[in-house]
Amino acid sequence: MLTEIQKQHIDVLYENGMDPVDICELVEGVNAHDVFLYCNEKQQENGVQEKYNQKKLALRLVDEKFRDKVDKGGEPYCGHLIRVARNADKVMNDMSELYNEDADPKYYIVGLLHDIIEDTDVTKDKLLEMGFDDDIVEAIDCISRRKNESYYDFIIRIKKNEIATVVKIFDLEDNMDVRRLKKFGDEEMKRERKYWYSWMYLNEKISEGELWRNIG
Repeated sequence: MLTEIQKQHIDVLYENGMDPVDICELVEGVNAHDVFLYCNEKQQENGVQEKYNQKKLALRLVDEKFRDKVDKGGEPYCGHLIRVARNADKVMNDMSELYNEDADPKYYIVGLLHDIIEDTDVTKDKLLEMGFDDDIVEAIDCISRRKNESYYDFIIRIKKNEIATVVKIFDLEDNMDVRRLKKFGDEEMKRERKYWYSWMYLNEKISEGELWRNIG
């Protein structure tokens, strides 16, 4: 639950047009779920009828579908999605600045929604119906593991999509952070190894053959 001081801080930031995800970073001691709910309540109270862009639509979808889910360490799963989105977005925005190009939010959006097809009832067609761009939906679909698909085939398929590759790299990095785990035994070690070799392949540090020898 948010304290009154936290709500006052959020009020100031929200009324100045800041996104809930940015507010989470600035207000100490809050979680994404509480902030999203509070901002949604404020919007309804004020009678604001805002047409959300794709980034804001993605944030709402994440809150709706992942609000009650936790990661392997028992922390809100939204935190993982936000970290992946932020890291992918930062790197690509830094590159855009380097080449004097406009920043593209698609990496942020795909980062937020990279588990939406695989872990919820949202489908590729539903995302298209909601108004997400084709390249964004294709990347989300690409980063979603198919039923009965081996992890090796999954990673090979991801490499064919540039947006999915960037996002998956940061997904793997976050998943390899052992601080997120409650325990670390043989099963966790095996999973870390699989993630590590996948990360190496997606970063073009090992060949497809070496990936196969280690996780195939």
